[in-house]
Amino acid sequence: PPPLAAGAAVAIVGRTRRGPLVSFGTVRAAGPAWHSRRGGAITQRLEFDAAVDGRFEGALVADLAGVAQAMLVPGPRGSLLGIPAATIERIVAAVQQHGYLPRPYLGVRLQALWLDEATRVRWGGARGRLAVAGVEPGSAAEASGLVPGDLLEAIDGVAIDDIDGVAAQIAASAPGRVLALRLRRGGQPQTVEVRLAEWRPPQR
Repeated sequence: PPPLAAGAAVAIVGRTRRGPLVSFGTVRAAGPAWHSRRGGAITQRLEFDAAVDGRFEGALVADLAGVAQAMLVPGPRGSLLGIPAATIERIVAAVQQHGYLPRPYLGVRLQALWLDEATRVRWGGARGRLAVAGVEPGSAAEASGLVPGDLLEAIDGVAIDDIDGVAAQIAASAPGRVLALRLRRGGQPQTVEVRLAEWRPPQR
C-alpha cells in the first residue's frame, strides 16, 4: 500500500481474551525511514494520535479502506509508533528463508571518548570519538585487524560519534557485507575494510 500521510485517519484493531478491541485515530507524523535504538531498519516513521491503552500493543493499524498499514507499538514518553507492514514483511521473509533472523556482527566493545579542543581542531570533525576497548576473538573485527585503542570516525563515509550510530549502521547491513571503517591509529588516519559476520549465540 502507499505510505500513510500525516493527518490520515486510521482504524486500530486488536483482541483480548474478552473479545475484540477497536479504536480510531489519526497519523500525527509520517516521516522517512529511520533506525530504532537497537539499530533496526524501519521503513517509515509513523506516530499516531489515538485513545488506546496497553491492551492495544501489537494491534493492527489499517487505513479506512481496510488495508493493513502497521503494527502499533509504544514509543518514548508515551507516544504511539507504528512498525510499517513493509518492515514486518521483510523480517518475516528473512525468517521464512533462514528459519531465524540473521543478525550482522562486528565483534568490538566501544567506549565513548572526548577529545581536547586542540586535538579536535587538528583532526577536524566532532569532539566525540569512539575508542575500541576490546576485540572479540575470532570476530570479523579481529580478522580485519582492528585493535584496542583504534578511534572510529566513520562507517562507509557516514560520520560516527556515538554507539547508537554504530549499531544503526551495522544493523542496516547484512552478514557478509564489507564495510569501510575510517579510524585513527596512533593519531594517523586509516581505512580498514571489514566483512560482517553473522551473530551466533554462545555455545553452552
